[in-house]
Amino acid sequence: MKRCGLLAFYWLFFHFLALANAETIHQDHQPGVYYTIVDSATNNVLLETGLETTVGDEFITEDNKLYHISRLVGYLAYADYV
Repeated sequence: MKRCGLLAFYWLFFHFLALANAETIHQDHQPGVYYTIVDSATNNVLLETGLETTVGDEFITEDNKLYHISRLVGYLAYADYV
């Protein structure tokens, strides 16, 4: 019985931890603000997102290419192919 209580505690703890993180992400979003991410070599648009973008972020494109955000000018982010 003690083991079931411990498992229930851990399940609830991680469940609430996940909810707290989701709420933090939601608070960072500003309605109507979108970031455009372009390839720094070609200036082709890679992605437009409503999530806050910062230098150092990384993302993978739909064709499985890894990019690293190297520069940010306002809401325009430049990404380098890694």
